[in-house]
Amino acid sequence: RLQEGCNRVTTMEIDPVHACIARHVLDMGRLSHIVEVWIGQVKDLIPRLGEEYGAMSLNMVFMDQRGTTFHDDLSQLEELGLMFPSCRIVADNTVKPGSPVYNWHTTVSECYDTINYSLNEFLEATIEDWQVVCDYKGPLAGNCGRTRPMPWSHLMRHEAKEWQPEA
Repeated sequence: RLQEGCNRVTTMEIDPVHACIARHVLDMGRLSHIVEVWIGQVKDLIPRLGEEYGAMSLNMVFMDQRGTTFHDDLSQLEELGLMFPSCRIVADNTVKPGSPVYNWHTTVSECYDTINYSLNEFLEATIEDWQVVCDYKGPLAGNCGRTRPMPWSHLMRHEAKEWQPEA
């Protein structure tokens, strides 16, 4: 039985086989009373976090799924009000496969204090990747009440205009 006030860890896994292995490892480590493994897509499971734990219940988020969806997942967390002020968000592999909208949003937004770390890809000393670490300041910081981050296609059109040679 979970003790009152005990921290919880919830991890999400799309592959049922990986989830089964993770649950087995947690059972062997006698941690299954603290850690839950949910099966499904992150975008479908994020609302469940609010249902299970309530608003502003997240103190730490680690993103290591497909990087191209990081900005959608973060927007969903913001819109549902799930992150407690000072929630630490860590996103791995933000250059390869890449999450430019997420990187842009967390770096320029007044809602986040962000540091982008350049690292070598695991076991690949010649390949650079980034890990983005940011602290959420809360829904009242700066202009946090604004709309979702611009879609990648909009950013590409904007950037293409900036880089066109002048006539």
